[in-house]
Order: sequence, then structure tokens, then C-alpha cells
Amino acid sequence: MTVAKSTKRKPRKPYPSYPLWPYPNGQWAIKLGGKIRFCGVWAEPENALSKYKQNRVAWQNGTILKEQAGWTVKRVIDQFLDRLETKADAGDRSRRHFEDCKRTGLVIAATWDKTRLVSDLDGSDFFELRQRFAKKKDGKAASPATLLGHIRRTVSIFQFAVKEGLVDRVVYGADFRGLSEKQKTTLEAKAGDKLLDAATVRKLLGKANYRLKAMILLGVNCGLGNTDIATLAFNDLDLAGGWYEAAREKTAVRRCAKLWPETVQALEIVIQKRFDPENKQDRDLVFVTRYKRSYSDQSAVTNEFAKLAKAAKVKLPKGTGFYSLRHTFRTIADASADESAKRWIVGHKRSKIEDRYIHAPPKERIAAVCESVRSWLFATEGGVK
Repeated sequence: MTVAKSTKRKPRKPYPSYPLWPYPNGQWAIKLGGKIRFCGVWAEPENALSKYKQNRVAWQNGTILKEQAGWTVKRVIDQFLDRLETKADAGDRSRRHFEDCKRTGLVIAATWDKTRLVSDLDGSDFFELRQRFAKKKDGKAASPATLLGHIRRTVSIFQFAVKEGLVDRVVYGADFRGLSEKQKTTLEAKAGDKLLDAATVRKLLGKANYRLKAMILLGVNCGLGNTDIATLAFNDLDLAGGWYEAAREKTAVRRCAKLWPETVQALEIVIQKRFDPENKQDRDLVFVTRYKRSYSDQSAVTNEFAKLAKAAKVKLPKGTGFYSLRHTFRTIADASADESAKRWIVGHKRSKIEDRYIHAPPKERIAAVCESVRSWLFATEGGVK
């Protein structure tokens, strides 16, 4: 499998004597020395022409300049991450996407020889990489979402190299793909239900420190995950009114949830006891560790939650962790028939029609869904405590 061809309409040449022609992959190209040479993207015809003039003699002689021959696996990954980080700093891409790509790049570099030329890679190399993606560090099978995420990010990295003219093409082979539906179903069945019962959540809350207590309440009250907790800012909270409103980090979809009184109280304690972060970039974050750092490392919340479960002598169901609180919220909230309100709370994508015509969250209905989950969690003979 090669990288997908562009579906955009080919541009015309800037002027009749322009020596390059638009190739379907989105670049200006020319055939020299028996090979098609890629010079640059359609949007930058002058840069493409400059590259063509610089390399014309070498290409005609069938040779490649040293600097072009040196596009190793490491250089391509570094180039891609440098460009992506610049976009993330400018707000064009999410910081989470950058961190995910960085992790994928580390796995790629650990699987192959970093000095391998990208042009020398073939299907057997990508099959080896897929096998590595399919397993976690402990040797257990990775989830279908983890595997597919790594594969998609890998294709993005090397497709970048092709579009930038660093390499002519990348051969992924026939087996560099995600799981079949049957494989997904089998794996998900083995993983078990990612659901915590009310008694378990209450027990964890009773043993948690003030920071983790607030995090757990946000997870089961609003469906916040690890990244949502790490990036939670003061501007996302209206404690006086009891609301959480923000854009989901992963998809930029607007979210809104009614905060329970217990959640508001826990957050007020967190803010009162909060450490001043060492990094000025973290000054707007609600949660700061005792080491005065952010929770940007996604494993930080996971590890603290696992330690809490051990301290509380709670045996978590197989495959569950902090993120299971989001699954738990959505599962319990499913008793409500108000699909729109549930999507607003968890930040799932709405239809294009909804996004176009609905400009404010339905707060009364959202509050009703959140209250139904609160009743489930704190239910006693006398009602909600």
C-alpha cells in the first residue's frame, strides 16, 4: 500500500513554460534520470521550481545529492514532530495530538534502526512494527483503539515525508492495518466491562486525598478523562453557578455539565490548597501536583488512581482505571433518553445540523442527566445524601 493520492483538483501551471507538472499526490513533479522526481507541494510552485533547479543535474545523471539521500527514520520523525509542535504552539493542532505522535515516534525508533533510510523500508518492516504496536509494555495485547491510533499516526508521519518531497514513496505492505471487526469484538470481550459500581466509587472517594477526590468526582459527574483533568483550567469552571463548560481537548467539541454540590466543594478545597506551579504555562491549570508540576503526563492520574485502589483495598475489575469513571458516567446516564444532553456532557460529536443551529447548551436537561447519575452514586434509604 502506498500513501493515498490527493483528491483535490490539480492546479494549472503558473505559466506555460513552467517545467513541472502537478502529480496526483499533491506535489509538483518531473521525470528525470528514469524516475519521477518530486519537488514540492502545489501551493508553493516557486519553492518547487527552486528545488528542481538545485537538483536537476544530479537527477539527470541518475544520482541523489547527499543531503537528500540522508532521510533516515529518525530524521523524518524529528522533522515531522518539529513541524507539528510549531502547529501545536500556534493552536492549529492539539497538544495531546503532538504528545500522541511523539509516543508513536518513540515506538518506531525503538523498533527499527533509527539510521535506516525511509526509502529502504518495505512491507516486512511495517509488519514488524504492527506486531510491536499490537502489544503493550507488559506483553499483553493492546486495545484496538491503541493499535489503530499508532498505525494512523505512523502513516501521517511518513505521508508527511512524501508530501514534503523528502522521499518518493513509502511501501507499507498488505498487513499494516487495524483489527477486523471479529478481532475487535474478541479483544473487547476479554478486556471486560469498564464499569465501576457505586459502592466502589464511594469507597475510593472515602480514601482519596483532596486532589484525587475532586478528580474522581469530575470523572463520574462530568465524564472527564485523564487529559481533561490535566488540562482543566479555571476558566472552565463556574463554581458559583455550579457549571463546567469547555472544549474537549481531543476533538474541540463544546462540553457542558452541571457540577454536583460535592464536586464544587471538592474543587474549592483543591483551589484553596493548590501549589503554585513552577512553570508559568501551568498557572491557569486547576490541578497541580505536590511537586508543583502539571498532570500533563497521562500516566500520572492513572498511577495515583491505581495506588488509591490498593490503599482502599478495592479490587478493580479487569481493564478498569481512572478513565473507567467516564465509561461509568456514560453507562449510568444512558438511563436518560436525552441523547443531546448526554452528548453535551461527554463532548461527543453532534450532527452538523445540531452544530449549525444549536448555539447554547440545554442546561436544564443537562442538569437533569447529571442529577440522575448523582442519585445513583449517593443513593441511600433516605435518598441522596
